[in-house]
Amino acid sequence: MNFRTDSQLRALREANDASAHSAFDRVVGALNRLAGEKEWEKVAVTDIVRESGVARSALYRHFRSRDDVVEQLTASVREAVLAADIDAGTEGWQHVF
Repeated sequence: MNFRTDSQLRALREANDASAHSAFDRVVGALNRLAGEKEWEKVAVTDIVRESGVARSALYRHFRSRDDVVEQLTASVREAVLAADIDAGTEGWQHVF
């Protein structure tokens, strides 16, 4: 049997969390770039996968659908705007973009 220590298990969990976070960020970033190139209706999952460099299975591990990617991107932008407003007052949203 292959037993792992608590510290080994913790390191594996942290590596998995970092990898998942990276894939999520890459997919959202890819959608953001694609949004500047073509209309949303014409962006396919294949486009998002190609642009992000993540496997299709990784995309579906984090998102239910293509529309869910947009919802997550929208939420991410909303959080950034709110954080900027809190940090910089009412003009803060301008620093997000």
